[in-house]
Amino acid sequence: MSGTFRRPTSGEAAFVKTILEEVMRRLPRPNAIPVLQTDPPETDPTNLWMRNDGRLRGRYWNGASYTYIDYPLRSDITAPPSVPAAPAFPGYSAAPTTYKKTYVATWSQSYQASGAKRTDDVGETMLTVGLSPNEVPYGVQRSLIGFDHATIASDLSGSTIYGIQLSLTNTDSWWNSGLYRYFGMHNVSAEPATWPPDSDLPVRRAANGKWGRTQTRSISLPMEFARRLRAGTAKGIALEAPTDSRDYWGYAAGVGSGYTEPSLVINYTK
Repeated sequence: MSGTFRRPTSGEAAFVKTILEEVMRRLPRPNAIPVLQTDPPETDPTNLWMRNDGRLRGRYWNGASYTYIDYPLRSDITAPPSVPAAPAFPGYSAAPTTYKKTYVATWSQSYQASGAKRTDDVGETMLTVGLSPNEVPYGVQRSLIGFDHATIASDLSGSTIYGIQLSLTNTDSWWNSGLYRYFGMHNVSAEPATWPPDSDLPVRRAANGKWGRTQTRSISLPMEFARRLRAGTAKGIALEAPTDSRDYWGYAAGVGSGYTEPSLVINYTK
């Protein structure tokens, strides 16, 4: 009995298509051995691969480590391939350490306008700056402060500097309201016999602050001061008055004065 062909409905056709696709997906497929220039890491599950030179290479776990075996597929291959060294694990740099160090002055000296030292007790232990009507023979005075510059340069080498401060004790001034002090830098390693030449004064009156007649206080200095100390192109602080006005005359505590001695505080990371 002959039958009549019936076109499947769209729903039936879609069902058949789905079944066929699933069957095709499950059919065995040909496998390709990976071709690698170097051995895969041992965390990779691959245990057989082809080298670019035509060598079949494999590995198996012997209970403690992997054993590698080579299968030359060409007669001209006799030596096993060199296995490249595993790349070095990248190290991590330790986080920089933050420092706040205080450097107390190691020497100080006052100088007359002529450039000669002021050699009395005041000149040897105090920092005299400016012109006083009571000290006319000395003229407009100026002073130097020295530090252990080699240690400072060594500490700051390779550092990132965040701030530098100078602490100074004012012991007297012409006016009860105090005085203004101006600071620069000198580049002499030890107390000089005379006021240094301009070539040894790389920074002149670059910072200033006001002190009460008897006051200890700190002021922030320009970053150039710290950078020069780090580079060794300056080694200490120079005090100079901009004019002979009494607004700038006064004494500050130096090394050996009995008062708190000058100091630098430097903040940096390294």
